[in-house]
Amino acid sequence: MNDTTEGETEEKTHRHYSRKWIYLGIKKDGNAISRGQALLHMIAWKYIIQKHTKSAIEGIPPKKINTGNIWKQILSRLVTRINAIQYKTERQRIRQEAKMEGFSLRNTNKKIEPFARIGEEIEWNETLKTELLELKLIKETTETET
Repeated sequence: MNDTTEGETEEKTHRHYSRKWIYLGIKKDGNAISRGQALLHMIAWKYIIQKHTKSAIEGIPPKKINTGNIWKQILSRLVTRINAIQYKTERQRIRQEAKMEGFSLRNTNKKIEPFARIGEEIEWNETLKTELLELKLIKETTETET
């Protein structure tokens, strides 16, 4: 008989991800994932649940679900959310400058790290930027664009 518990087996087979990480976004050390990672985690679960529910209703077996399509939808929504955060932040910056108040992007950037950083423009993580460009979810920017 096997003397390992389900949790121990999980640790041996899934070194990086536990059930707590997958379902709740809790790392092995007991701390939560970053705010940016939590945003992606929430978006991912939304689209996974949505696709599985739709497939179940239509009688499509789970193995027939196009996960590549789900991933593109997840990244598309992430781009939309980050663009919305940038727009909201820019409006807030303009209001605060009009009142001659200070303005910082620190809290805004905490919401989207490690995927992007907001400055003059959105600075995408290089690995993510490559994938977003391949999926045609963002356009390449050049230094000469105005």
